[in-house]
Amino acid sequence: MRTLWIPILAIAALTPMCGAAADTYQQGMNLYGTVWSHLDQAQKHIAPYPGDWYRWDLARGQMDLLERGWKAGSCDRAQVSTAITDLQLIVDNNNLSSADRKILRSDVEKLRDNQLKYCR
Repeated sequence: MRTLWIPILAIAALTPMCGAAADTYQQGMNLYGTVWSHLDQAQKHIAPYPGDWYRWDLARGQMDLLERGWKAGSCDRAQVSTAITDLQLIVDNNNLSSADRKILRSDVEKLRDNQLKYCR
């Protein structure tokens, strides 16, 4: 009987960790999805100007890299820093509404928090 209990206890001990890892993964995916949504919404509210659109494309490209890395189980600190910088350029240099600017600033802070918690 002892041999049966050891594997069951081992599985039970690992279950919370697996759940925590799954929660962390989902939180990261939710964050990246939220930032994408906020970028789309904010861009709808600005006048088309080629310089502005270029900054948006850079930020989206970095968010795409982050999302792919996260899906692969990786969080690269330098890559997150680049994404934060690109998003900050939009906040600082585009003609955003105050509401969009506030939302994107919040997204920058959430990305920084995520970077501190999970990235190497």
